[in-house]
Amino acid sequence: EKRAAQQRPHSQPRSSRGAHGTRRPTPPSAMALQLRRVIGFNGGLRGACVAHPAAPDCMVTVAGGAVVVSPEDPWALDAQRVLRGHEDRITAFAMSHSGTAMASGSCGRKADVVLWDFASGAVRSCFQEHDMEVVVLAFSPDDRLLLTVGHEKDQKLFVLDAATGKIVTKQPLPYVPGKRVTCAAWGVTQGVAYSFAVGTSDGDVLLYSLQPVQGMAGCVKVTSGSLRRSFTCLTYSADGQWLYAGTSTGDVVTINVLRRSMQMSHPACSEWGACGGCYRLA
Repeated sequence: EKRAAQQRPHSQPRSSRGAHGTRRPTPPSAMALQLRRVIGFNGGLRGACVAHPAAPDCMVTVAGGAVVVSPEDPWALDAQRVLRGHEDRITAFAMSHSGTAMASGSCGRKADVVLWDFASGAVRSCFQEHDMEVVVLAFSPDDRLLLTVGHEKDQKLFVLDAATGKIVTKQPLPYVPGKRVTCAAWGVTQGVAYSFAVGTSDGDVLLYSLQPVQGMAGCVKVTSGSLRRSFTCLTYSADGQWLYAGTSTGDVVTINVLRRSMQMSHPACSEWGACGGCYRLA
């Protein structure tokens, strides 16, 4: 054994012994791994996989704490871009209607909202006023404004200037345990006036009117009557007079915007499946 030990090359690591005298091979030195391509996305996040408005074959996905821009050519491995700007997982994502900008929000100690330039992949701005988690992001129809909503314990709703990331208006949200904003939609823009709606997990729909020049916003609650649903998605009609709200029980609730009341519900999914999205057809 002594002679064998003398003949063993010094560069070869010795094996260590386990608790029962068995030999355990020494692991090789760690090798650096380079990320070539990301496959998959956050399946639990609504809107985590979207097609670019101007290039439907170009997919933008959310994977963990990164935004992944995949090229139109699926075999162009080096063309995929992985944009990292969050310390924790992404919990909200939105693509602008023109496709020139993206917004992502995260949870954790730094629940930031990052505005991305799509062409360059650079960070336009980073908004740091939310706490715990960002739950909803939505661009206005003209892409000038960005709606951001925080966790129910955060109790904050902001409208930002999408070009600069600065606050246009801030609205408080009442804290009710277990009640969180789950969806939002912008209405038809009328001159300099904007409108948007948010839906919650316990059946409330709030209608907002906004004057961005003055930074003033008003809010009214929609009368629900006997309809109690957990809302998952919202969209306005083309004229802005009706609001359609998808629910977790598979039906769509029709809301009269002028009367601020829920009118009726229509079944959309069988066997109590959740309504995954409401879309306005041209």
